[in-house]
Amino acid sequence: MHALNRHGDYVTTSSCSGRVALFESPSAGRAAGRWLLVEHRTVTADELILALDNGSVADGSNGAPGPLVTFKLEPPILHVQCRNLDAAQRLLAAATISGFRESGIVLSTSSKVMLGIRTTANTLELPFAQGGSGRAALLVPDAYVTFLAEHAAEKFHANQRRTDALLAAFCGAEAGGVAACVVCEEG
Repeated sequence: MHALNRHGDYVTTSSCSGRVALFESPSAGRAAGRWLLVEHRTVTADELILALDNGSVADGSNGAPGPLVTFKLEPPILHVQCRNLDAAQRLLAAATISGFRESGIVLSTSSKVMLGIRTTANTLELPFAQGGSGRAALLVPDAYVTFLAEHAAEKFHANQRRTDALLAAFCGAEAGGVAACVVCEEG
């Protein structure tokens, strides 16, 4: 983000470095779901269980199943306003070769040229637990919770490598052009 924001052709408008989360769906008496855990880093199996214990609501009265708790691993996303279409195309090329294959340019009726840098690679979303008459019950065995935390950590690190590749591709492309990348020159 710093490299993009230092460049005269780009301004970041929103971003997320990627996250691991537990989300509890809406349930009786609540119109909206809620986040039990949101971390922009890897987490352990113990942290997942603790978040479930601390956050889930017993809500399975009258035999109805309680709220579903979903485990999510979401990859990085970055929105960039670009000076013009040429600048957007250059950054899109860097994003695509770095593995952000679902990235794209958005042209609007205004003069703004926006680029969404994103990927669906290394994403996970799966049912994790369901509320009941006490703590939400895991839908997977304890050993799988450990596996899931480790597997998500591997995918999280793969996403970080993709982000690092984007920085290198951007700095390499810009260093070969008119403007040099300040971050790349510094270290």
